[in-house]
Amino acid sequence: MIAPFLFPPVMPMMVREPITWPGKWEDLRFTAHVDPATSKPDYSSTYFGYEMRNAQSDTLCYAVQFPHAWAYGGEIRPHVHVQVPDNNAGDIVWQSTYKWANANTVFPANTVTPVTKTIAASSLGKHLVHSLTAIDGTGFNPSSMLLFCLARLGADAADTYAASIYVMEFDIHYQVGRHGTAVEFGPD
Repeated sequence: MIAPFLFPPVMPMMVREPITWPGKWEDLRFTAHVDPATSKPDYSSTYFGYEMRNAQSDTLCYAVQFPHAWAYGGEIRPHVHVQVPDNNAGDIVWQSTYKWANANTVFPANTVTPVTKTIAASSLGKHLVHSLTAIDGTGFNPSSMLLFCLARLGADAADTYAASIYVMEFDIHYQVGRHGTAVEFGPD
């Protein structure tokens, strides 16, 4: 005779406080969108990234949805992971263009913030990280959407790096505030 399968006893559901991880950082990562009108920038399998050309204004765009674990209202820190094809020094001018809206609200006008980063001599083969301007998240909730475009202003006089730069990834650091939310769209 085969013994009947015994299920474990049912445990009563326990009510728990939300799990929090104050002060811990996490990455938001997403796929780049290339401008369909120009099909630029090109992807390089040598550098595993998109080629942002010298003397051009190449742009990559991203759509970002904020997770329920985000310590909403907190500052977010966008940055770009890049490689360069030579050991020359120079400056890169990046421009961030973005707009951010909570669920079921209207997107505002674009905010534009340029930032200049220096490429040091002897950077060939290095994984470089360029921090962009931090963004204040006050008033924004989980499931809010950030529409973000990153451009290299290669034709700008301040952009003195005379070669392409390769964007391997763009991501945003945010602080984790909890395991999730009790409300599907918006704050608890």
